[in-house]
Amino acid sequence: MRAIAASAPGKAVLIGEYAVLEGAPAIAVAVDRRARVLVQPGDGADKSSGHRVRSANSGAQARFRAPPGATLEWLDGDGGAFRLLEHVWRAVTPTPGASLALTLDTRDFYAAASGAKLGLGSSAALAVALTAALAGAAAESAAVQHAALAAHRALQQGGSGIDVAAAVHGGVICYRREGLGVERLPWPAGLRMTLLWSGREADTAARIAALARAGARREAALAELGRAAAAACREWPRGSAAALEAVGAWAGALHRFAGRLELDVFGAGHAALYAEALRRGLVYKPCGAGGGDVGAAFAQDGGVLEDFAVWAAGRGFSVVAAAPDERGVTREE
Repeated sequence: MRAIAASAPGKAVLIGEYAVLEGAPAIAVAVDRRARVLVQPGDGADKSSGHRVRSANSGAQARFRAPPGATLEWLDGDGGAFRLLEHVWRAVTPTPGASLALTLDTRDFYAAASGAKLGLGSSAALAVALTAALAGAAAESAAVQHAALAAHRALQQGGSGIDVAAAVHGGVICYRREGLGVERLPWPAGLRMTLLWSGREADTAARIAALARAGARREAALAELGRAAAAACREWPRGSAAALEAVGAWAGALHRFAGRLELDVFGAGHAALYAEALRRGLVYKPCGAGGGDVGAAFAQDGGVLEDFAVWAAGRGFSVVAAAPDERGVTREE
């Protein structure tokens, strides 16, 4: 067999956090931090000798067999470090004729200085790249999205699927959970964005669990949030001024929602940046579940964003070198 290289981008959610879980539209942008997978011929004459997988991040590796219709059989090494591979293999059901050597690389998704995960959708991007690498050249994007989403949801025990969709399609997308609907959107000319890392990894599962505990207040708050997401998504394609106003309105709705349900979405310093952005006439919001990870600042003036990033650095935030990526998943032999 020929070696196969696949890659898929990370993402930042711009509009629709939490509301997307209840069927509201959401907007995400793919970013040029990419997960990479390399599949090469293994060192065995045939697949009966087993396949090997290695992490480029940690150097961890393991050897496994893949009996038809069964879970992977780990022969040596730490199979627990490669649970995503198990789920992708089950979703794709590849039938290689010879042993394989796989290398998984998500180093783009970690802070260089601290090694902390940035929260840009590394597991979803890796699920998509793995699926593309193992599914074969004929697999269409819809099939890759469905298989990668099944694997990623099995790993995460849920999720909206917006991060998987962004990794498959690239660019800016409007996504709906129902039917896995994806609409490509333009990036508004003149709108500038800077991603800022809070210095703390977010605990998404804790935020979702807190939302589930909100009881009777939850339904009304989510309904209001969903209406705000739909309104903001309608405005996004109408130019940079409209998009800036839309993401600002969304940030305000998300802030009210978090306060109403006592969710720590604006924790880890995001609240201070949100307030300072309002004072300066620009927009700032946490991306995703919040309470850590990255946030996004928006303006039409690049100098305003640069000044804001300097101010944020004094509060422990750092700029993430990432830009919108029009490329979705890629696969090369």
